[in-house]
Amino acid sequence: MRASRKEYMKEWNERNKEKRKEYARLWNIKNREKRRLFNKKYREMYPERNREQVKAWRLRNLQYVQQFRANKSREFKLSVLAHYCEAEVKCVRCGFQDIRALSIDHINGKGRQHRNQVGATHGRAFYNWLKENNFPIGYQVLCMNCNWIKRFENKELYVKR
Repeated sequence: MRASRKEYMKEWNERNKEKRKEYARLWNIKNREKRRLFNKKYREMYPERNREQVKAWRLRNLQYVQQFRANKSREFKLSVLAHYCEAEVKCVRCGFQDIRALSIDHINGKGRQHRNQVGATHGRAFYNWLKENNFPIGYQVLCMNCNWIKRFENKELYVKR
């Protein structure tokens, strides 16, 4: 004999966890737009709670987040470098192809001054600036060795005043 509907439902839910998960998964797929709107409204109503949940999720999934960001950064850098290369991504001087050592170089020099002027002091910010400004001319892809050699040959070395 059952004690109460509440107890029965509790027992049923425990016995049918997989069934309930599958039903919820299918419902979310079928009602994707409803779910999206509900989540958006919830985040607007409880921004602090949402921030805490996101922060907790990132901490639980730290390795995944780091790998995801690294992949996105690599893809973005590759897309910017590809724009300034003709056929394949490589150094215009020596042909070096390892993306880890390739960078954008100001053809006419004064790159440091220009990056400071536009507020793009590190690589990602400068790549963003290039993309936002429709990839202006006057830049080339160099490996770090060729970049330093060029700086030395053109006497562009930074000297502290």
